[in-house]
Amino acid sequence: MDRFQGSRSAGGGDGAVRLYNAASGSTAGPPIPADSGALDSVVFSPDGRTLVAAGGDGSARLIDVASRTQIGQPLTGGGVDGGAIFWNGGSTVEMIDASGGMYSWRISPGALQDQACSVAGRSLTRSEWKEFLGNRPYRPVCPSQSTGS
Repeated sequence: MDRFQGSRSAGGGDGAVRLYNAASGSTAGPPIPADSGALDSVVFSPDGRTLVAAGGDGSARLIDVASRTQIGQPLTGGGVDGGAIFWNGGSTVEMIDASGGMYSWRISPGALQDQACSVAGRSLTRSEWKEFLGNRPYRPVCPSQSTGS
């Protein structure tokens, strides 16, 4: 069980995260599906806006607390054994697997942008921008790289 200000979180054997009002102990909304098996750890980010839930399927999931939805795809390593935690002020998630190996994911928006730019080797084209970001004003997201064709 973890807590942040007026909330507490707990993971269950059914793979769901439950949020509770710390003062009353009552549940705060419906369970949030997070894993196909039991959860080993559920931890709030330092700012309380995100949870990381690690469990029996060997992965960790980021959950947006306000919308109660999973953020992105599960973080996978060699399987969870020691759980998962936020590190570096919440900009990194660390997970320990059954063999004692540690996996680390940089999850801050800036780190994700840097990684996407590194993998793509270029910025989004105007066409890609429109497809993925709709009518938001276009801007190069990888300033040090070209937009490709």
